[in-house]
Amino acid sequence: MLMVVLGAGASHDSTPRFITDMEVTGLGGTKGGFRPPLADQLFATRFRKIWDKFPDIEPLIPRLHSSIEATLQRFQEEAEFDPERHKQLMAIRHYVPRIIGICEDTWCTEHRITNHAGLLDIIRSWCVRKGERVCFVTFNYDGFIEKAFWNSPLGIGMRQLDDYIENDRYKVIKLHGSVNWFHEVEAPAIRFRDVPHDDEGIILELIDRAEEVRVRKEIRVAEWTTVGRVADSGPVVIPAIAIPVQEKRGPAFDECPPEHVEALRACIPFVNKVMLIGWQGKEKAFLKMLENLPSDALGMVVGAHSADAEKIRDGLVAEIPGSYKASQANGFSKFIEEGFAEEFLSMY
Repeated sequence: MLMVVLGAGASHDSTPRFITDMEVTGLGGTKGGFRPPLADQLFATRFRKIWDKFPDIEPLIPRLHSSIEATLQRFQEEAEFDPERHKQLMAIRHYVPRIIGICEDTWCTEHRITNHAGLLDIIRSWCVRKGERVCFVTFNYDGFIEKAFWNSPLGIGMRQLDDYIENDRYKVIKLHGSVNWFHEVEAPAIRFRDVPHDDEGIILELIDRAEEVRVRKEIRVAEWTTVGRVADSGPVVIPAIAIPVQEKRGPAFDECPPEHVEALRACIPFVNKVMLIGWQGKEKAFLKMLENLPSDALGMVVGAHSADAEKIRDGLVAEIPGSYKASQANGFSKFIEEGFAEEFLSMY
């Protein structure tokens, strides 16, 4: 069985061809455009038009350009005694899926073909030939992998949570949640306004009353453009995403349905090949799960370049069972374009 782990680097390098004009004149008219951001780029100046919708986060932005996970973790800890932090973190919960969704939609429209689609086709063919199975594990909020499945010959649509794990051969696990996953809000009771589609007002009220917010654990799937509520007559919702922090406190993967986590646990003992693409290997709870990999598992680490892959590989060697090699490919695109993915699958 194959496991493919996708980190932020896989989305950042999600297309084999960049469109220069869009890179320069995208969102906000600044360099970088609509290219999916890495974690430390979530609050880059190219997203300043979205900042305006969430004024609560503006005082935090000067500290959110590097070491973002450590900084957000500190803010979460400060929320225990600082009520203003609750508002700011609630604003971030709404801000992050907004920029990811905008980037994803525009990136896919302009580029059409993604490396996710190319990788899935390589794996699909391999699965057919070998009678194999694959489990995709992603820490990204975007829907690149869902789009790849839907547009592939497999035609697998993920319109409800069961669709991610019900196929015996192909499973997708999103451990940090997704831009199109939502929790229904139990409290506070938000008063619906007389103005139709006043969903931005609902969000502002949720942010203002962040300390009171309690949600249902269940997750519902809807369009990422859902803001405030799925429909005028529907319940108030908030995005089901895990804010990126250095070391999560409390239950691990609480924005991933328990059934998905258990499906992942069930797969791990049968995995004999692992592709790690654009993932830095820092999620401790996931590394703990990977301790159950077979000792003869064979892995390939794909980084931004070969030195990056070697650094990640060296950090993994002492953490999880198996034998891991650093890919010589410079990024996800080259891993697909230059045949490294197929070469790895053909080994052993």
